Formats: sequence, structure tokens, C-alpha cells
Amino acid sequence: LGGASDGAVVLGRSMQDRERMMGAQEQLESASSQLDQARRQAIETEQLGLDVLTDLRDQRETIKRTHENVSEIGANVAAAKAVLDSLLRRARQNKIMTYAILAFLAITAAGTFYLMHGGSSREAKPAQR
Repeated sequence: LGGASDGAVVLGRSMQDRERMMGAQEQLESASSQLDQARRQAIETEQLGLDVLTDLRDQRETIKRTHENVSEIGANVAAAKAVLDSLLRRARQNKIMTYAILAFLAITAAGTFYLMHGGSSREAKPAQR
């Protein structure tokens, strides 16, 4: 009798152990699946990080080139301003010289006119008889 009841207990315990083992196996497979998924996400995250670093490096180079270009443009603008200032100064000098020459020619023309018409009438007055 005791053997029959012992067999049932052993059989029952055996079923419980098997169910526990199956549950542990399912947990292990679930954990392995989660670990694989976490590993894939880690690889994707690492790749994304590398892509971001590459983009940042490219943007840094672009910013450096832009800064150099802006500095060069600033130097060119300063040189152009100096040239324009020189041109304006020369234009003003030319304008003053033109007015001076015009004034000289006007005075010379007036003097010539005076000498030809006004000065000759005093000296060459016909004597009245």
C-alpha cells in the first residue's frame, strides 16, 4: 500500500518538477529573446551614435570652412572699402581741379574779352575835330 501511495507522490512530484522545468525553460527562452532584442537595440543605437558623430564631424568641418570664408570675405570687404574710399577721394580732387580750371578759363576769357573790347575803346577813341 505504501508503495502505491509513494508511487503516486513520486509521480505527482515528477509532474510538478516537469511543470517547473517547463516554466523555467519558457522563462529562459523569454529571457534569451529579450537579451537578443536588447543586443539588437544596442547595435542599432551604436550605429545611430556613429552616424550622429559622423554628421557632427561633417557639420564641424562645414562650420570651420564657413568661418574661414567669412574671415576672407571680411578682409575682401575691407580692401574694397579702402579702394572705394581712394576712388571717392580722387573723384573729389578731380571735381575741385575741374572747377578750378573752369574758373581760370572763365577769368581768362573775361580778361581777354575786356582787353579786346573794353580796353581798346579807351585807347583807340577817334579824336574829334
